[in-house]
Amino acid sequence: MSSNTTILVFTDWYLPGYKAGGPIRSIANMVTRLHLSFSIVTSNKDHDSDEPYPCVSTNRWVHGPQNERVMYLPLEEQTTQRIREIIQESDYDFIYLNSLFSSKFTLKPLIAARRLRKLEKVILAPRGMLKPGALTVKAGKKKVFLNAARLMGLYRGLTWHGTNETEADEIRQHFGKNVNVKVAPNLVVMPKENRALPTKVEGAMRVVTIARISPEKNITQSIDWMLKAMTEDAKLEWDIYGTQENAEYFSECQSLLSSTKHEVNLKGHISPEEIKTTLGKYHFFYLPTLGENFGHAIIEALMHGLPVIISDMTPWKGLKNQKAGWELPLKEEEFVAVLRESLAMNGEDFLSLHGGARTLGATIANRSNDVRANYELFRTKDLD
Repeated sequence: MSSNTTILVFTDWYLPGYKAGGPIRSIANMVTRLHLSFSIVTSNKDHDSDEPYPCVSTNRWVHGPQNERVMYLPLEEQTTQRIREIIQESDYDFIYLNSLFSSKFTLKPLIAARRLRKLEKVILAPRGMLKPGALTVKAGKKKVFLNAARLMGLYRGLTWHGTNETEADEIRQHFGKNVNVKVAPNLVVMPKENRALPTKVEGAMRVVTIARISPEKNITQSIDWMLKAMTEDAKLEWDIYGTQENAEYFSECQSLLSSTKHEVNLKGHISPEEIKTTLGKYHFFYLPTLGENFGHAIIEALMHGLPVIISDMTPWKGLKNQKAGWELPLKEEEFVAVLRESLAMNGEDFLSLHGGARTLGATIANRSNDVRANYELFRTKDLD
């Protein structure tokens, strides 16, 4: 495939943004790993932010960190007409949409592409939004929207990007078994260096969670299970990093933590650069998520050698056999037992898990088949 293959990406948030988490990393890593020509159209503000990015020119093409082209659109320019103009300015080989429900950066480009008869060039990545856990949040609105979209044929004629076979099946379940789905895993970038993790002793552990403070990430239940797992003399340090999305839900998290004697901190959002230097302070990564189609923070933890304690609602299976952690059903007794096992673990046993986690992270980062599958996303019969 030629490096001149041109891809126009529409996404709600992109670098230097980071508060939206995985969807930003998915596009940034794709740009880094694939030698293709990317042009990215995005908002001029980070997720859940009222302030524009400082020192970023808007409504024109600028160079991104990997020499990709980026156009940051202020709210008044996020119109169907402006998006149509951008699509028409060049004969792009592909139009990539990085969301299912975004009104400004999926529905408007989709409508424009349909009117311009370019739908065969559109690739849409639902980014886990069709997972059962994700669909339970604002379930009524999403059900109405999906029913209307099917009746109108809104997504008819495009190509879907499933990041694994499970997500491909979810797409077919909602939009028909004969839709065109290409499967290509998310790409990751291996850190250039790894820091030694702190010494592990029995009865003490340092735990980190990196996730949006939202019901989909199951933060309240993770707090409940962690506190139930801790013995009276346990020495727990647990930092929860994540963007506050719902004030009521955040207050519920605070309330659960209000009476604990353990050191548990809601730390707020964290940038990708900070993640790289922060992970080395902890023993375990903990996230009983309701569902992930990938889980960039999970892979970051593995690559830095942190064993992970996660739900079985992610693509990452067989962690115990690989000595890289545990994936568990969403049951209190299962998580409490593993958290107690982790607390009681000595340094020798922890180092074995640490090595297994790092090995698995490196294996995932270096899977050449994943890169090839992503190139296949952007291949047509007319392209070499």
